[in-house]
Amino acid sequence: LELALSEIQVDYAAGWEDICFRSGPLLSPKMFGEMVIPRLKRVTEIIRRHGCDVIWTDCDGDIRKLVPLFGEARLAVTGMALMSAGFVLVASVPTAWLLYPAVGVIAIGSSMANPNLTSLISRRVSSREQGSVLGGTQALTSLTMVIGPLVSGLLFDKVGQAAPYLTGALLIAGAASVLFVALRPEFGGRVVVRQPLPLRSEFELSGD
Repeated sequence: LELALSEIQVDYAAGWEDICFRSGPLLSPKMFGEMVIPRLKRVTEIIRRHGCDVIWTDCDGDIRKLVPLFGEARLAVTGMALMSAGFVLVASVPTAWLLYPAVGVIAIGSSMANPNLTSLISRRVSSREQGSVLGGTQALTSLTMVIGPLVSGLLFDKVGQAAPYLTGALLIAGAASVLFVALRPEFGGRVVVRQPLPLRSEFELSGD
């Protein structure tokens, strides 16, 4: 790998681990953390040393039990980066058939970003607040589905065909950058898993 990367410039790296069934991982999270994660880190560290920061793997199933080992923040930011790249591809493809892989990149990124963003949000509020915060998040998401097509239509008509997709790519990339800066401690070698704050009693809430 070192020899190959010293000869060529790699834009992104992809792997096929087949680490999960539809019902969950092939190995227990404990075994996966002890046996697989250190070896994956060796490979990804080599790739990053050679200037490639976009790395994804085909998991083949339900990875939710393994998410804390990879880090929710990492997965969320990587997913958003893929979505941004996918929108750029949609805006720039020269022929119609290339839209299929471009949309596929967006779908992969969305499947990584959305559940991990939801989890990151829920872990940062108390148990009492989780329902209202997640409900508010869902309401904002629904609002963007109303406003987004209106703004995109105006951009399409007034600026050009690529404008809605490039604008979307820019907004997602900006959000990913903000998330990366805000959660930078969680991108180190140790994955930080935050637990919800404990539910306080009514005595504590009232000050009695």
